[in-house]
Amino acid sequence: FPNEVLGISMIRNTGSLTKLLAKHEMLARRSEHLASKDPDDTAGMCCRKKKVSELRNKTQTELADTDASLLKERKQRLADDSGLNYLVLFRSYRATNTAKQVRMGSKGAMSVFAAPLPDDLNKEVLEPQAAKANEAKKVVGQVLFWLMFLFYLIPVAGLSLLISLDNNDWLADIVKKLPDAVKGLVQGLLPSLALIIFLALLPTICMALAGTQCFTHRSMTVAHAFTLFFRFNLFWNFIGIALGSSAFVIFSVIECVAEDVGGLLTTIGAQLARNAIFFCSYLSVQVLFTLPFGEGTLLVPIIITYVKKKLGMLRKDEAADAPEPYHTVLSKLVYAILIGVAYAVISPVTIIFSIAYCILAYFLYARNLLYFNSIRWPGQGNLWVNCSSQMIIVLYLSHLLVFAIHVVLGSPVTAVLMIPCPIIAASADGYFKREYLPRMGEVSLSSCVAADKHIGPVDQGKQVEEFDANYQQSEFELPEDLVTGEKSASAHTPGGRSMQ
Repeated sequence: FPNEVLGISMIRNTGSLTKLLAKHEMLARRSEHLASKDPDDTAGMCCRKKKVSELRNKTQTELADTDASLLKERKQRLADDSGLNYLVLFRSYRATNTAKQVRMGSKGAMSVFAAPLPDDLNKEVLEPQAAKANEAKKVVGQVLFWLMFLFYLIPVAGLSLLISLDNNDWLADIVKKLPDAVKGLVQGLLPSLALIIFLALLPTICMALAGTQCFTHRSMTVAHAFTLFFRFNLFWNFIGIALGSSAFVIFSVIECVAEDVGGLLTTIGAQLARNAIFFCSYLSVQVLFTLPFGEGTLLVPIIITYVKKKLGMLRKDEAADAPEPYHTVLSKLVYAILIGVAYAVISPVTIIFSIAYCILAYFLYARNLLYFNSIRWPGQGNLWVNCSSQMIIVLYLSHLLVFAIHVVLGSPVTAVLMIPCPIIAASADGYFKREYLPRMGEVSLSSCVAADKHIGPVDQGKQVEEFDANYQQSEFELPEDLVTGEKSASAHTPGGRSMQ
């Protein structure tokens, strides 16, 4: 592309810069926290209390050593010109669109794709040092998820073991002092408590496992976390409950498939109708308590922020980072839709509870997004592609349930008429993905040429400065409060035009 490239930025190895920057931030906050206290006061934990002045001097020494190591590591990394991934700024839309169609060499040797927005770019997985570990991380992440998915009773049993009375003397001593009635209640609730803890940690676990897939877009990581979380809810928290209120019933259903398909359909029809009241109660609790208390009051993040400020982890005038947990929010929302759609032919009243949940969730989530939460990674619609893929699964499941109900009720004609429905849905889904999904990231060449004609004269120097500022690796930016005061290098972008 002669005369079309305005700027190039190389993704460099960051080494230990991330850890050093995090340590600098922690020590700087601790120093500010100690500076606001009386030097003669004492602080610390239990018997290790020291004077504030001593802790302040120790923190300043650690901060100076950390900043010296930070400058040294940064200098070494800037001297390393090896790189596998580059960000390129083109002069025109036509050159950009043409570059996206380039595939050079053998499969996987080189590819060109449109760069995401600056905040959405996952630079860590593009670093040369991460190239070898990425494939291994992907395999390990998939194995861990499927192990958790197929044998989720194992982590629940592990949590139960940790909080069991037989393995915790201190917990057993506390329970012994309680009355017999309360003691029996506590012992009976411990297994349920383990399940509650695991389900509370599940969104975080799914986000961590999605991070192992090394997506170049952070928003695609969130989208994948939504897929993992929803599939877990679909299989264990809907199918498992609908078929018998027990995870072990699924294995007996699989046995029915092997022995008699008619027996399977009878089991499905009977259990679905029997558990309709459970899902209505579940949605009622969500609408009347969980959503208003959790999203309406935001009590949990308020308490966490207060504690962090008291401990010096946040400055007094600093707002806590509270991004919207899209993968958790959308998974619960699609799960509520799944209940309403799947039970529409079994217990139509369930639709009322499902709609009530969706309406209340919309207003509460929209309110929090506008006034309290932040969008950390603008994904340009990537999340909705995954959401649509899971919604088609909801449609398939509703078709299966309607078919099963008609078979159980002895209506073979209507059951046969239902068979083409999932086939048509699958064909339409495949067609839209094949024809329209690739076009989401592409612009026709004629549109690019027309857009280039309407572009007026621009300051190319300013464009390059904005490109360097937006797509630089933040790890190479030196903090403003460096103890050494050597910040002259921070004005230049690593790998950008200013460094050349």
